[in-house]
Amino acid sequence: KQLLSSFQPSTIAAYCSRCSCYGSNNTNNKHVSSDNHQLLTSIISKLILRVSHAMFAWQRTEVDILSSTSSSRVAPVIWTREECDIQVYRNLFGNNVLQAIGGFDSTSLLPNALSIARLRNRGMSW
Repeated sequence: KQLLSSFQPSTIAAYCSRCSCYGSNNTNNKHVSSDNHQLLTSIISKLILRVSHAMFAWQRTEVDILSSTSSSRVAPVIWTREECDIQVYRNLFGNNVLQAIGGFDSTSLLPNALSIARLRNRGMSW
């Protein structure tokens, strides 16, 4: 919440269309009450917390899937990144969970956070 409090209310409103206190397309409103700003900050903070929990679960599930397939008695399965992601996705998420964290497309937080973490693990800049 401390980080989000430094953003202008109109900036937060532009990225938070779920809050009805701004109206449907009213992101140009210069005057926003502190109650509305606090509400938006709370909504975004909860979203980020949910995404961080989903990311932790994703990474643990990924490790479990990769370790279980590599320790099987038959020939180990070689996963591509996409195949592993599909398996983790199927194991973890239903539509309701994904909807609560903004989905899983290229504009959603979770896949972008995973990409950043993977790049950081490889010592690459994002």
